[in-house]
Amino acid sequence: MATAGLLVPAGQVMADDDPGPVQWPRVAPPDAGGNQSDPGAVKWPRVAKPENGGEGNDPKPLPWPTPTPG
Repeated sequence: MATAGLLVPAGQVMADDDPGPVQWPRVAPPDAGGNQSDPGAVKWPRVAKPENGGEGNDPKPLPWPTPTPG
């Protein structure tokens, strides 16, 4: 019978061990005016189109060796 008293916690102790949810802080929306701390637009580099004429300086594959009979 002594163990039954240990298994039932006191009401006040139970309330202290179960905290409620924490409120998250609110973040102010950005203003439309803008300032120096606002990030600018991303500037992507331009990429040239590949040359289709075959006169570019890209490396070319080596020719296959011709088989010799024998």
